[in-house]
Amino acid sequence: MTRLRFFSIAFVLLAFGMWLSGCNHDDPASGITDQQALVASTSPQDGATDVPTSSPIVMAFNTSMDTMSVMEYFHCAGGDEMWEWMDSLQDHHTGMGGHMTDMNHMMAWMRDFELPGRFDWNNEMTECVFHPDTGLFPHTDYMIYLEDNIRSHDGHMMDRTGLRYDGLMIHFRTGP
Repeated sequence: MTRLRFFSIAFVLLAFGMWLSGCNHDDPASGITDQQALVASTSPQDGATDVPTSSPIVMAFNTSMDTMSVMEYFHCAGGDEMWEWMDSLQDHHTGMGGHMTDMNHMMAWMRDFELPGRFDWNNEMTECVFHPDTGLFPHTDYMIYLEDNIRSHDGHMMDRTGLRYDGLMIHFRTGP
């Protein structure tokens, strides 16, 4: 009876191990991979000028994303309030004693003036298009800020390599 019990337990563990090894979510044909989230590209690109006011904001990712996390931690803002927020963020990270030192408070402030809009995703959940409700204003500086709390579909956090200010920041300016 002891040998039978041992072999039964060994068989169950072996079967579980084989099942677990097959659950890695890597499926190149579907675009689903088990890897850390990374923003592969954005449009407009950082530093772009003369961006048409009718332009959507497009973000492409290296893997399928948890769409709710992207939509929650995506921010787009422009104009004078955006520059005030940027100045406060600089003070926050340099320790110069600026009037905004709590990152949570700074993000609440950002949410007060960010652009509302609609998100559209491709079928693979690897590309997101943000359409601002009001469009973009001419001759205005804008910032896209994507907090580093975004996750891939399987829960991997955003790759923080090279990020400043606890997220990805893209600046662009609209044209006429």
